[in-house]
Amino acid sequence: MQEESTLTRARAETISYHTQYYTKHKLFESGSWLEVPDVGVPALIERFAGKPDIRVLDLGAGVGRNAIALAAALPDDTRVTCVELIQAATDLLGEYATQHHVSEKIIVVNEDFEKVSFPENEFNLVLGISTLEHCSSQDSIVALIESAKKWTREGGMHFINFSTDRKVVDHVTGESIETFVETRLKKDEWLSELARLYQGWDIEFLGSLPPYSEVLMYNGKQVVWSSNEIEVRAVKKG
Repeated sequence: MQEESTLTRARAETISYHTQYYTKHKLFESGSWLEVPDVGVPALIERFAGKPDIRVLDLGAGVGRNAIALAAALPDDTRVTCVELIQAATDLLGEYATQHHVSEKIIVVNEDFEKVSFPENEFNLVLGISTLEHCSSQDSIVALIESAKKWTREGGMHFINFSTDRKVVDHVTGESIETFVETRLKKDEWLSELARLYQGWDIEFLGSLPPYSEVLMYNGKQVVWSSNEIEVRAVKKG
C-alpha cells in the first residue's frame, strides 16, 4: 500500500471533486457526465428485465446514475444495494431515489467499499463502474473482486470498468500536472490481472474501451485529463 500521506491526499481529492460536482450538477442533467447511465447499462437492463428476485450490488454508486436507472427499469421485487463512501452522495442518492419513485428498491450503504461484507451467493449483478481505481492499493482491488465473486450467485454477472494510465497536462503548455489518485493502474497489467481473476468464469468481454479525454478546470488551470479505459464483463458458471 502506498504511503498514508499520499493515500490520504488522494482520497481527500476524490471526495472533494465528487462532492463539488454532485452539488453543481443534478442527476441526469444535460451536459454533465451524470446525464445518462454508463453505456453498458441498457444492455444490462435488457438482460435482467422480467427476471424475478434480482439483486444488484453497485460499488461506488455515487448519486445513483446507474443504480436508479436499473431500479426504474427492472421488476418491482428488484433490490439494488448502493455502496458509497461520500456522505453527500448518499444523501442525494436517497433524495433522487424518492424523486424517481424507486426508493423501495434502493438500499443505501454509506461505507468504504473496501470494508463491506455480504453473504455468499447474494447478488445477480455486481457493478464497479469507474470506481475501483479508488481502492487504497492494487492488492485491495484484487481482494475486493475476490470477495465480490463469492457474493455472486451462479449465473450472476460482474460488470467492471476503470481508468488506467491517467495523465493530466496543462492545456496551453502541455506541461505535466501532478494529480493524486488512490491507485495508479497500467492498462496491459490490469488486462492480464483481470484475465487471471476471472479464470473459470465465462468472460463475455475483456479489453480496452475508447480512450477518455476531457478539457476541464483543475486547481484553477485548464488541463487535458486523459486515461485508458478497460472493462470486463464476466458470468459465474453454474
